[in-house]
Amino acid sequence: MKAVISTPAIEQNKVHVGLMQFSSDNQLEFPLSYSKDEILKAIDDMTQLDQGTLTGKALTEVSQYFDKTNGGRPDVSQRLIVITDGEAKDEVIGPAEALRKKGVVVYAIGVVDTNTTQLADISGSTDRVYSEKNFDALKDLESQVALELCWTDCTINNADIIFLVDSSKSINETEYGSMRIFMESIVKQTTVGKDMTRFGLISYSDIPQSHFSLHDYNSKRKVLAAIPKEKPTEGDTYTGEALQFSLEYFNAAHGGRKELNVPQILMVITDGEATNPYILKEHSDALRDNGIIVISIGVKEANIEQLETMTGGDKSKVFFVDNFEALETLSEKMSSAFCKSTKSACKTGDIVFLLDRSSSINQNEHNIMKNFTTTLVDSFEVGEKLVHIGLCKFSDNPKDEFYLNKYYNKEDLNTQILNVDYTGGDTYLGKALDNIKDYFEESRGSRDKVPKNLVVITDGVSHDDVGIGTLRCLPSVLETSTTCSSCRLLAPQRGCSLCGTMMFCTLSSKGWLMPCVMTQTLPHPHYPQTPHDPQNPPHRRHPKDCTFDIAIGVDISRRTGPPDEVLINGL
Repeated sequence: MKAVISTPAIEQNKVHVGLMQFSSDNQLEFPLSYSKDEILKAIDDMTQLDQGTLTGKALTEVSQYFDKTNGGRPDVSQRLIVITDGEAKDEVIGPAEALRKKGVVVYAIGVVDTNTTQLADISGSTDRVYSEKNFDALKDLESQVALELCWTDCTINNADIIFLVDSSKSINETEYGSMRIFMESIVKQTTVGKDMTRFGLISYSDIPQSHFSLHDYNSKRKVLAAIPKEKPTEGDTYTGEALQFSLEYFNAAHGGRKELNVPQILMVITDGEATNPYILKEHSDALRDNGIIVISIGVKEANIEQLETMTGGDKSKVFFVDNFEALETLSEKMSSAFCKSTKSACKTGDIVFLLDRSSSINQNEHNIMKNFTTTLVDSFEVGEKLVHIGLCKFSDNPKDEFYLNKYYNKEDLNTQILNVDYTGGDTYLGKALDNIKDYFEESRGSRDKVPKNLVVITDGVSHDDVGIGTLRCLPSVLETSTTCSSCRLLAPQRGCSLCGTMMFCTLSSKGWLMPCVMTQTLPHPHYPQTPHDPQNPPHRRHPKDCTFDIAIGVDISRRTGPPDEVLINGL
């Protein structure tokens, strides 16, 4: 905690930090109004509560400290960092959702015996979950967490974005004004132009109405001027019908650029339940089937379940505020999801799957793994000039199934994957990784100047070394344990010729595949891009320039470790 707190500028007009301990009871150590010196002294004076783990109760209580009356600043980004080493003994989903509805972004850090599924329930997204094997490993998270907290608004340079705005009778002129301010703030984040970001606007109530299409305006000034100053025609909330109506406005006739692989986003803003909710899934699925990303924004009485239906269950693309005034500044808190949504889909690349077939995985789990792999393959555009797929399996020894130049269509690939046999044996991942580098040779179908990716699916700890010495040129390495209790990205090696991504997936004891962390694909060295540097990621600014409120909740319940073991080094 001291390391994270010492990094930003803890000043009255910049970063504010509060701290609450939790166990069976909760104890506020200091509110958001403390100075940096007062914060550090309060941390030194903390004593462990040493009781049970009632995380849900703590989430409910900590919510009040983000309110203006307790030193919170609802007009700036607000973050909650939860640190725990055990499974909560009470319900966490409801309290966590209530915090997110207030606009608080939640990060969950688990140590030792934490439940990773529960951490995701707390944070609302696996992107904000950190899991470590022991408390000493928390030192490695210091800079990573500090940089994540300081994620800054990005500039969207190339996207097709259509606003789908609820204009039903439950929204008055003042509230519509807040919606207009929100839309204006999104437009201002972008670079508008014919070959850059394009905007469209559709309002809806009983009947949807198009105000302007993607090809109508090619400057930020013109787009801002085209957003109606007065609220459009009102009626009931026919959201499903509006989703159906919006689909055609992404096609080329209306200025859509799907054929050019430009990301397409529908941003739905609504304040209530859909009048006809039964067709929401059908029409939101149709949008996603056409490659359109749906971001749902709810205000006041909006139905969270319906918001999630529109995004296909992706909670990272669901945003909720409890009043229209808060909507005006929401864009500041959603830039991360917005930026991720505008990244172009992978159209070319070399992807090799390395599948564990050791005895710790039974036949049924092996089948789950194969089905999971075919699902991933289906998500890519496979072809001789598009994505190439290779497959290797391992236990005591690696076994090459097929290289990158064997199959160029999904049907053949999936048939071969499903036919992979199960043998058993021990888990020698290091040996398999040493073998896999041959897959990325030109003679095996690998190509120059395309991203190279390795996906490893395993359920156990390797019997041999899987360190960087073994991996040699693979630049991004994730270390993971059997229960996915530790996932961390190691720094890429300089001058590596295989600049791609390595993703580990683990198989839980219940037979479900659990993705740990998927890293961003690193640019190939021949690409004219700035080299990826984990210490200075793109779109991020130095923590000293941040402005936000941080509250830290620490699990101080009774533990089974040695009596003299400190919770966090330096605490």
